[in-house]
Amino acid sequence: MEENFEWENIPKETNENPMETSAEEEALALKTKKEEMKKKLRSSSNRIGWATALLIALWMGFLAVISSITVVIDYLSEQGIIAFSGMDFYNKYLLILNEVTLALAIAVAVLILLSLPKAKTEKQPIEFSRFVKILLICFGAGYIGNLIGTMFLTFWNIVTGNSAGGELQEILYGMNPVIMFLSVGVLAPILEELFFRKLLIDRLRPFGKIVSVFLPAFLFALFHMSATQIVYAFAIGAILAYLYYETGKYWLTVIIHAIFNWISGFIPMLFLPKINGFMNDFALIENSLMEVETLEEVTALMMPLLETYGFTLALYAIYLFLVFAINMTGLVLLCLNLKTLRKMKEESLLTFKETVKAVIVNPGMIVCTALLGVLTVFSLFS
Repeated sequence: MEENFEWENIPKETNENPMETSAEEEALALKTKKEEMKKKLRSSSNRIGWATALLIALWMGFLAVISSITVVIDYLSEQGIIAFSGMDFYNKYLLILNEVTLALAIAVAVLILLSLPKAKTEKQPIEFSRFVKILLICFGAGYIGNLIGTMFLTFWNIVTGNSAGGELQEILYGMNPVIMFLSVGVLAPILEELFFRKLLIDRLRPFGKIVSVFLPAFLFALFHMSATQIVYAFAIGAILAYLYYETGKYWLTVIIHAIFNWISGFIPMLFLPKINGFMNDFALIENSLMEVETLEEVTALMMPLLETYGFTLALYAIYLFLVFAINMTGLVLLCLNLKTLRKMKEESLLTFKETVKAVIVNPGMIVCTALLGVLTVFSLFS
């Protein structure tokens, strides 16, 4: 009995290699995955750029409004309508007003970020010794960054004849210590870490460690709008971003930020009035010191200064020694831990060029970078 063959069911010969087909499919899947990641990264960076630009615009706007109100109040005071000095109030509480307006600006700017998916953050424990090491590394990075910024600013002032860079010191000098501590040592770390670490990194975490660490650090550096601070702000911002990415604990970055501000910003401002007083009084007797010939005469001239400023000068010398020791220890630890950068590079799916292009080449980041860049350059001429 003859069998009926259905020729269309007979498998046809093919030259396709299953191994080659599988490799092509994997390559196509990888390419598709990379393109999708670039698209999402570009979209997220765009929103983050707009949110940061809005934050700065609102912050500056709020302060401008308050400043304008003080002018109006002072005008009314001059006319005898009210008995209140708006400018005195503004100068006295400037640092607190600065942080309050920043908080309001963050509250509005975060609305742009709400549409971005927030990654689930698993909190990881950290040993106290590692926490201390990261704190010291922040000081080391801050030291070298501040040195670079100061050298650039000194060169700039020499070339241009300007005297840029002393704005922050002028604001802090003579400020009420309690207000300075609350603003610089408490409110600023809480608010800045909230936005630049927690809010941003929670939305950048799906794109990997490199983006999560360096994009917030880049924006944090520009946020300071200061040529002197931009280098060390980037370095410290990257270290704090790394800490939050690894642990998921926002309060750890707040503590380190606060300690850094206390030691490098708050404490020296407490010494400054006395140090300036000593320098001014010393200038009055400097010529006399050049003319005396005996040790007894030098002692007689210097003793009143030492009685007035001796204890403060001794404390200040101890403070400088301790800060130097902390900075050098941190610098050594920073050099020993640079290998962490190589590990981050290995974890990224996108190349460095692809990542930078996706992060920067979008309207939000372009506007944000341009705005903060202009304000930073403007600070060089103020």
